[in-house]
Amino acid sequence: MEGIEPERETAAVARERFGLRVHQSLLADAELPADHYDVVYLCEVIEHIADPVPPFAEIRRALRPGGVVYVKTGNVRSWSRAIRGPAWSYVAYQRLGHVTYYSPTTIELLCAATELQLLGVRTWGVEVPRGIRRSLLRPLARLLRRGGHMEALVQKP
Repeated sequence: MEGIEPERETAAVARERFGLRVHQSLLADAELPADHYDVVYLCEVIEHIADPVPPFAEIRRALRPGGVVYVKTGNVRSWSRAIRGPAWSYVAYQRLGHVTYYSPTTIELLCAATELQLLGVRTWGVEVPRGIRRSLLRPLARLLRRGGHMEALVQKP
């Protein structure tokens, strides 16, 4: 297992404390081998990337045929964003580097642009003020793809 981390201190902690093989670089500069990896895990990463097409093209190049990418991010088309507006957690974290927001549709478009196959998208969770019946909203938000959190599974054909 290996990883890529642009922050020097974070990469050092991963290597020294956990013994992981971590490249301290951006994805574009990591010089990964082609057709090599089975899985790429992007949890709370893509919202920090202004233009995701070049990194996803690089991921596609580095994946073996049949390899998969797991992506987790916020869903800009969620009820959470509609209800909370600028207080929605993913927008509120702009100060931490969130520069791009995604929906199930934009994930589909990203896959099409990089010749990756979208296997599925799932959303869940609704951030609502106290007193609103979350127990009623959450299953409906999941069914309608309006949950505040989103995950996608993508495959290299």
